[in-house]
Amino acid sequence: MTVEVLHLCFTSPHLPGSYNRPLGQFLRSSSAVGHSVLSCGPAAGVDQDFAGRVRFTSGAASSRMRLALNRVVARREADRYSCHRDGRRAAYASEAEHFIKHSRPAVVVVYDDVRLALRLGGKKRRYALAFSQHGTSYNLTDQVEAALYNSDTLDGITVLSHAARELIEALPSARDLRVDVCPNAVDTDRYVPTDRAGRSVARGMFGLSSSPVVTFVGRVTPQKGVHHAIEAVSAVRRVIPDVQLLIAGTGPQEYLDQLRRQIDSLALADHVSFAGPVDPDQVPHLYQASDLMLFPTLVPEGMPLVVLESMSAGCPVVGYSFASGRDIASAAEGLITVPGGEVGELVAAVRHLLADHSTRAELAIAAREAMLNRFSFEPWCSRQATLLRGYSSQRSRDHRPV
Repeated sequence: MTVEVLHLCFTSPHLPGSYNRPLGQFLRSSSAVGHSVLSCGPAAGVDQDFAGRVRFTSGAASSRMRLALNRVVARREADRYSCHRDGRRAAYASEAEHFIKHSRPAVVVVYDDVRLALRLGGKKRRYALAFSQHGTSYNLTDQVEAALYNSDTLDGITVLSHAARELIEALPSARDLRVDVCPNAVDTDRYVPTDRAGRSVARGMFGLSSSPVVTFVGRVTPQKGVHHAIEAVSAVRRVIPDVQLLIAGTGPQEYLDQLRRQIDSLALADHVSFAGPVDPDQVPHLYQASDLMLFPTLVPEGMPLVVLESMSAGCPVVGYSFASGRDIASAAEGLITVPGGEVGELVAAVRHLLADHSTRAELAIAAREAMLNRFSFEPWCSRQATLLRGYSSQRSRDHRPV
């Protein structure tokens, strides 16, 4: 039976992001028949068109959904979004309500937008409302937290890890709330291992030599612990003098300047390089060029895609422990974590693996297998379809006339 589902995600599922890539894949799958997505347009630049867009899975939308789409497009043409982010958020929320009113979906899923979930959940409704949470914590006030994590507001919530579920289920307000774990997914056809020749080509793309390479991929911010990665590489050099660190990503200029001063003070100018923002088509080659990926995060994390991507490409990960790590893999499967902030233990793990080619090769194979078996798109799409049908059925059983 087809269940009409509306996905509300402020950023398009065709852009990079924790929910965007798996959701985009899901919407292209046969499991998403009857699904549509309402998203906003570009997120920055006052001269850009903020009209946004509504996308449907091919041929899946009913005539009622298409009529609702026409109404939304007409409203957008008549009243452009504000150039301020809060203004776009407010306009988007208004459009979501308008779209729901005229399309009457069975299930509405809100992605990581607390205010929109509360706005929709506070209304009498005939549709099931689910919240897809991709952060571990939103730093909410007690009052907002109690309102969001509540079966009177939501029919269910999906989280990325068992750690996140435990945090929510410990709240008094969430006693009767359905909380499901649905981990992130990774494109295992895109992030693939390579052979020695392929690694040499990948390294050439980023100006790297044949010496051992460790990589950091992600937002270059203090919370991600990039300064710890640099400190660790400085210590590793005492045993492996030709080790290289490639930092891929960008961040605040003040922090980038701080990192460059740190590199100079440690005499690492010939050993650390910045790739800057990397084209999405080249990201798989980053992992292929690396012997290890460093993940020295200093925050709890949701379920970081860079970890899944690296492991899918056969590149083991060494980093600080984070909340969802136990849901991803064990040390024997290529995810080696040490206590947060313990640079000495990070150094010891990196030294050991760079010096032990045999163990590193075994971990690369195990990491790839773990991603294929548990985090590829196919099981994720199947899981999503089952959850959404469950929300619809639950709402039908529990429905009270309004």
